[in-house]
Order: sequence, then structure tokens, then C-alpha cells
Amino acid sequence: GGGGGGGGASRRSRSSVEEEDLTLTRPLMCSASTTLREELALLVPRWKGPKASGFTAVIPQSVRSAWDFVERHVPDADLFERLRGAVPPDLHREGRSVGPGGPAGPIEGDVGPIEGPGVTPWATKFLRKDLARYRLGLPAYPKGGYAGRGVVLTGGGVKHFGGAVVVFATLRKQGCTLPGELWVTAAERRDMPAAVVEALEAQLGAAVRVLPASKRGELGGYAAKTGALMLSSFQEVLFLDSDNVPVTDACALFETGEYKATGALLWPDFWPASPAPELRTITGVAELLNSTHETGQMVFDKQRAWRPLMVAAYFNMLGPGLYYKLFTDEVGEGDKETFPHAFLVEGLPEYTVPHPVTS
Repeated sequence: GGGGGGGGASRRSRSSVEEEDLTLTRPLMCSASTTLREELALLVPRWKGPKASGFTAVIPQSVRSAWDFVERHVPDADLFERLRGAVPPDLHREGRSVGPGGPAGPIEGDVGPIEGPGVTPWATKFLRKDLARYRLGLPAYPKGGYAGRGVVLTGGGVKHFGGAVVVFATLRKQGCTLPGELWVTAAERRDMPAAVVEALEAQLGAAVRVLPASKRGELGGYAAKTGALMLSSFQEVLFLDSDNVPVTDACALFETGEYKATGALLWPDFWPASPAPELRTITGVAELLNSTHETGQMVFDKQRAWRPLMVAAYFNMLGPGLYYKLFTDEVGEGDKETFPHAFLVEGLPEYTVPHPVTS
């Protein structure tokens, strides 16, 4: 018994010593660490362009007017809730409801269409007429509202602004000298450390800009992506998710023949398509997509892709619980199919990379 007790005391003693050592070591470790500014100075070339200040940046009136047009077509809360309620959870679908799987491997389940109920007819009729009205009234491309090329990211929580620093630093390391913008909500901007804003704007050439308030409060969630894309100052945009780190100079995508031919580059996702058949009636498009897409990276010339991007903005603002469910089932539900479907609706070309996704 005594031996066992002694062993326990010995273990507790070692643990106490280790904790004490760690307590003593922490201040030394922190005092020896470099600041974010020093770290970036060691890792990336010095930014040679002007400091990119998002604090004083203003959205041109022509661009803001176009965005206001999108906002005016968001239904009021009661109608939005009725429309969402008209889309059953086990909605009938075309194509395959699940795919071969992503990084985790195959997904168990049916691989054929879901034989469930359809969208309530009145909702299908309403959406068809509303989309037609929206497209009929689309404002023209705002000449003078955009200029040049740039890289756009969105999201300001610590997970996202930390990722944004990595993404912009990686692009600079690999030779991309295009200016950038990181779009965040007002609340996210208030929570961003000054050192991070300074690093992005002074060292990495990426202005930190604030998304405007919308009818539904701050422009967050998936809608923030289309908001950042449309409100950014650039005519030609490389959009990247903040967890999407390029392994080469992604800004070279603007020089590819596929981009120059279409003004729109998209990438595929793991999953097969499983849209609701009502989309044919709502959008007037006979042939639906046969694969899903990944919007963690997109390249657009907003002048050439103006109408599809405005239609994608509409799909996103009406997306949660409605268009997102019409485009895909629970595998990858979100904004991803809004962009390729918008090009289908407008009958304009886009280039989707033909290579399958690998992990």
C-alpha cells in the first residue's frame, strides 16, 4: 500500500514540476516570438503598391443602386417563410441524391432520384413570375462603377481573417501583385485586431471593407459572398474562400484562354447533381446541370458576366431554405449552384474546369 501511495505521490510531483516549468517557459516563449508584422516581413516580398485602406472606401452610387435592386426583390418575412414552407424536406429530385463521396469516402444510401413530394404549386408559380420580373428589370452594367483586376475574400471571424492573412501572404509569396479586398460585416470589423488590419492593408495590399446592412440585418452567411463579389471595386475578380490556399500564382488564371473566351471560370465539386424538377418551370431552362460546383474559387469579368451575376445574387438572397434546397439536397446545400444555374438562365457561356476533384 505504501509503495502504491509513494508512486502516486511521485507522479503528482512530476506533474507539478512540469506545470511549473511550463508556467515559467511561457513568458520566455512569448517574449521571443515575432510580431505579425515582423513575421510577414520575413516571409513575403514588400508590398510595393499604395496602402489599401478600406476605411475610407466608398461604394459608387451606380453599384449601390444595382445592389439595392437585388435587395428590393427579397420577399418580406411572412412571404419568405411561406415560400420556404412550400419546399418539403424530402423534396422529389432528379439525378442522383448522393454521390461517391468526398475525402471521407463513399456515402451510404440511394444513388437514384429521391421519389418524394414536389414543391407546392402556388410557390412554383410565384417564383417563376418573380424571377421573370426580376430579369426583365435588371439594371445595366454600371459603367465606371468598377475598374481593374483584384482578389476578393469574405469573412471576418478569427478563423476567417486568420485564413485571409495566409491566403494573401501566399499569393504575394508566389508573385501575385494584384490588389485585394477582404469583406466583413460591421460586427466582424469591430472584432478584428488592429495588427491584422494593418498587416492586410499595409503589408499585403488587401483593403478590409465592410458589407452594408441589408433588409435582414448584416449581410452575412452565404449571401456575404455574392455581396462581396458584386460590391467589390474590381471589374475582374478572383474570388477565394479564406480557407482556400493556392499552391501557385492563382492570379495567372486571368491570362488563361478559357477565361479570356468566356469571362467566367468555375470548378466542379465531388457530388453529382440532384436538382428539383420544378427548376425547369421556375427558370425556363430545359436542361439542368449534371454536376455540382465548388465556389471556393471563381474568376469573373463582371462586365461580361453581369446578368448571370445579378441573377446569382437574386438566387442567394432567396437562397436559405428555398433556392438552396431546390438546387441541391443536404449534400453540399448552399450557394454553390447559384452561379452555374444563373449562367444557364441567361444562356451565356462559362467554363467549368473539366478535371474531377481529388483528395
